[in-house]
Amino acid sequence: MMIENKKDKNLKIKYLGVIFLAVFIWSTAYPVNRYLALGETNPYLIAFCRAFFSMAVCLFILLLMRKPPSLDHFTANWPVLLGMALTGVVGLFLSLAVGLQYVSAGKASLINSINPALIVLLAHFIFHESLGKQRIAGLVLSLAGMILVITGNDFGLWYHLSFQAVDLIFVFSGLGWAIYSILNRFLGNRIGYIEGLFWVFALAAVFLLPTALIFWKDLMLFSGENWLWLIYLGIFCGAFGNYLWYIGIVKVGAANAGLINSMMPFCAIIISYFTLSEILTPIQFVGSAILVFGVWLGLHKDSPRVKNINSKEIKI
Repeated sequence: MMIENKKDKNLKIKYLGVIFLAVFIWSTAYPVNRYLALGETNPYLIAFCRAFFSMAVCLFILLLMRKPPSLDHFTANWPVLLGMALTGVVGLFLSLAVGLQYVSAGKASLINSINPALIVLLAHFIFHESLGKQRIAGLVLSLAGMILVITGNDFGLWYHLSFQAVDLIFVFSGLGWAIYSILNRFLGNRIGYIEGLFWVFALAAVFLLPTALIFWKDLMLFSGENWLWLIYLGIFCGAFGNYLWYIGIVKVGAANAGLINSMMPFCAIIISYFTLSEILTPIQFVGSAILVFGVWLGLHKDSPRVKNINSKEIKI
């Protein structure tokens, strides 16, 4: 459906902003996970603690709202919830915690740069979300800008790239996140946003528990700083970030969310500039401009109305 009035357009901008905030928050997870991994913090405990703290936050909010998790809601939606837990939590958390011990953040970002395209393509074939020339052009430009932002002046990074078996971790994590986003879109309004995330994180914690029990003695080696970073990952990058993504992707569609997701490297560069005093190169400025323009081009388009799984129509 075409954007009919100013109210519809403002709502679309609002939820695109919600998705961007989620992406901005997630962009902080890479350096934090890298810091913990290089500090020899057990990666399996990192993944479990992230899932557990995220689950605990969601449960706390539900209890405050006096809306405890419903087993009826779980049994009615468990296949989708299980799929989301395995792809977007277990797979993603483990890939970051384990993979960043062996793969540089820059290389991991390059491998994952295909992720937005996967989301857009899956959204098109599964939900028939618009995939016109303008959106394709925007996606290509955003991908080119993203690569320039990641590489900066170090174009030699391309010549030194070599494929290793461990790189498959990030290939599968990117595919897993795309599938998670599609399942998130499919779940839609079947269940409350916070309750849905509670069940997703609870399932993930159950799957990660066996390895956590094996290495539980390593918990005693965690410093106070490590615990603070893990709590941060659980509350903000886990519960809060996924909540924003959940409500945003339901409102504006997976394709639009995928385009916004391509701005994660840009957000990471901005965060590094203000927190680590890293200098932005001219190439990164150019890449940022191309990236932002590509995302704008892909989003600045009134798309047909599509139906969600509850047969309610939404605007994308």
